[in-house]
Amino acid sequence: MKLENQKFPWLDAMEFELNHRVTHYLMRQHKDYCNLLEQIKELMDQFPAIAKLIDERQELRLSEKEHGAYLEYRRLREEIGALELKYFYLAGQVDIMPYMHTLQGLSKE
Repeated sequence: MKLENQKFPWLDAMEFELNHRVTHYLMRQHKDYCNLLEQIKELMDQFPAIAKLIDERQELRLSEKEHGAYLEYRRLREEIGALELKYFYLAGQVDIMPYMHTLQGLSKE
């Protein structure tokens, strides 16, 4: 279900902050994440057609090697997305812990 950000004005800022927190953490602490980013950078340096395919809206023909590189790029992006999703979930769990402790303290009173 897609939330309409107009009904929740704080949602954009919250998403931006969480995305920054998670990606910053992964870039500092997760070697596999950094390796995936490096592989993407190398692919895009070696095959500039990938950037054209992603960024431009014009007809583009790819060689067999470029097509294979693009498929590898997509696979790497999916791996990055899966790691980010996992850490978004974990960040949510970390964020909820103080609230849970507060609620448990209130229920004891």
